[in-house]
Amino acid sequence: MRIKKLTTLFAALVLSCGLAFSQTATGSLSGTITDANGANVPGVKLTATNAENGTKLETVSSDAGLYVFPSVAAGSYSLTVEKAGFKKLNRTNIEVRLAQRLDLDLKLEVGDVQQSIEVTATSPLLETSTSDKSTNFSPKFMNEVPLFSGAIRNPRTFIQYLPGVNQGSELSISGSGGRAAEVQIDGASLIIPESGGTVFNMPAAEMFQEFKLTTGGYSAEYGRFGGGVETYLTKSGANWYHGTAFLNMRRDIWNANAWARNANPNPAQNFRPKERQNEIGGAGGGPVYIPKVYDGRNKSFFYYTYTQRLLPANIGFPLSTVPTAQMKQGDFSQLGSQLIFDPATTVGTVRQPFPGNRIPTNRFSAVTRNLLPLIPDPTRASLLQNYDFVNQQTIEQKIWSIKADHAFTTTNRLSFFLSKENGGNRDTTNFAGPIGNGLGFNGQLPWNIRVNHDYSFTPALFMHTTFGYSAVRQLWDNPAQAGFGTKLGLPGLSGDSDALPRIQFRGQAALTPYGIQDGKVANGGQDNDTIMITQGWTWLKGKHEIKFGWDWRKLTTFGFDLANSNGLYIFNRAQTAVPNSTTGSGHEFASLLLGAVQGSLPRARAKYT
Repeated sequence: MRIKKLTTLFAALVLSCGLAFSQTATGSLSGTITDANGANVPGVKLTATNAENGTKLETVSSDAGLYVFPSVAAGSYSLTVEKAGFKKLNRTNIEVRLAQRLDLDLKLEVGDVQQSIEVTATSPLLETSTSDKSTNFSPKFMNEVPLFSGAIRNPRTFIQYLPGVNQGSELSISGSGGRAAEVQIDGASLIIPESGGTVFNMPAAEMFQEFKLTTGGYSAEYGRFGGGVETYLTKSGANWYHGTAFLNMRRDIWNANAWARNANPNPAQNFRPKERQNEIGGAGGGPVYIPKVYDGRNKSFFYYTYTQRLLPANIGFPLSTVPTAQMKQGDFSQLGSQLIFDPATTVGTVRQPFPGNRIPTNRFSAVTRNLLPLIPDPTRASLLQNYDFVNQQTIEQKIWSIKADHAFTTTNRLSFFLSKENGGNRDTTNFAGPIGNGLGFNGQLPWNIRVNHDYSFTPALFMHTTFGYSAVRQLWDNPAQAGFGTKLGLPGLSGDSDALPRIQFRGQAALTPYGIQDGKVANGGQDNDTIMITQGWTWLKGKHEIKFGWDWRKLTTFGFDLANSNGLYIFNRAQTAVPNSTTGSGHEFASLLLGAVQGSLPRARAKYT
C-alpha cells in the first residue's frame, strides 16, 4: 500500500514538474559537425538508434554545429546524420557506457542526401571531456565475473580488487575513511543514514547490467560522500524476448580441506565441515506485446528477475568454555593453588579465602541459583574450550525486481524500477535454549523504487531527473529468551524487556557469555529511509554546453526496540580475588555465584542479587 502511494505521488510530480533522468544513470554523446573545409554545420538532424530495443533519440545541431545527446541509456547505438546538400552519414557500433561521456566529432561531405556514407569499423571512442578517474564493468564482465561465494551474488564483491580500493575492517576508496562511499542505483542513492552511512542490503547481481566505480576527478553533480562513487545500472528489456535460469552451488566435497584438519589423525575432527550453499533464480524480458491490442516493440519493454538463496542448514562446530560441574556446585578445588576469596571478609586490602576453595551453596545469589540449570556441563575434560556444540543457522532470502521502460516519443521517455527482498535468519549459537548467543529471528525486508523521465523541450534544452526511494526494514524476535528475566528472579522487568539478560565474563577463564550480544529482545526493529530527487538541465548556447541542476534528499532512521532493557551484567575475578590483584586468585564464575557484579549497563533496571 505504501509503495502504491509513493508511485502515485511521483506521478503527480511528473505532471507538475516534468521530472527526468539524472545523467549518472545513463551515458551521453556529443560532438561538433563540420564540412570538408572545417566549417561548422548548423541544423543537422541526428538520430541515435539503440541496437537492442530500437528506441530512437533525435536532436539537431546548434548554430555552432554542436550536438548533444545528454542522456543515453547504456548500450550499442547507430547514429544517422543528415542535412540537405550533404551525403547522409551512418555510424554504427557506438558503445555508450554507464555515466560516461563520449566525444564524437562528425564530418559531412557535400552531395545528395540520398547518398550515404557507412562507417562501421572505427577505434573505440575516448572520454576526453571529463577528468574523472573510473573503472567500468561491461555487461559481459558483469555476467562472467565470479561473484558467487555461497550467498546471493553481491555486485559489490569485486570492488575490493579495483585500483584505489583498500579492504580492511571497512572499505576505503582513494584513501577515504570507512563508510564514506556513495552507492547509486539508476542514479539515486542507496546509502542509509544508520551507522554513519552504509548499505545493509544490496540487491541481487542478476538485476544489474553495468557498473562504474569513480575514484577521483568527480563532477559537480556528485556530492555528500567522502570517497568513491559506485554507480549501478539495472537491466532493461529489448525487442526480442530473452530469458535465463541459473543454479549456483557450493558443496564440501568440492572444497579443499584445511591444513590443520588434514594433519589431525582423529577421524572425528579431520573431516571437511559440511556445506550446502545454493543460489537459484532466473530472469526474462522483452517488448510489451499483446496480439491485436498493443505492439510495444521499439517503445515499451519490461525485465523481471528473481533470486532465491536455498540453505537447508548452515552449521558450525564452535568450542566454548563453560564452568565445570564442580564449579557449578561451588567447588573450585580443580584450580589448585588459585584461591577463591570471600568478598564479605574484606578488611582494607585483606580478604580471607573460602575454606577448601568451596563456596557454600547458601551464599549463592538467588538469581544465579535459577541460572545454573540452564548452563550445560563440559563435554571435554579441560578448563578451557571444553564444550562442543553444533551451531545451526537457517536462512531464507528471496529477491525480485521489475523494470519497465517506455518511449512516448524520441524526446520523451519514462522508466520505472522496483526491487524487493524478503528474508531472515534463525540462529542457534554456542548454546541451546535461553542462554544461547543466536537471535531467534532476524528479518530483512528492504525495497527500492526508481523512476526516471527524459524530456527535450528543444534540441538545445534538455531536462533529466531521478526519483529514488530506498527503504530498509529490519525486524527481530527472541522467543527463546522471552520471560526469563522474571524466571531468574530479576525484579522490575515486564513486557518485551522481560528476557534473559546479557551476561559477560572478563578475565583469564575465558568463559563464553550468555544471551544475545546486542541485548536484543522480542519484537524489535529499525527502519531506514532514503528519499532522493535530483534534476539536471543541459542548455546549448552557441559553442557552449551549460549544465545546472539541483539535488534534494531526506534520510531518516527510526528504531523501535527495547534492546539492553533486559540488562547487561559483567563479572570479573577481581570480586573474588585478593584486593587490588587478580594474579593467581579469584575466578569470574565464582563472582557470578555470589552475585558480585563488576559492572552493569546503566539501563539495567533490575539488581542482580
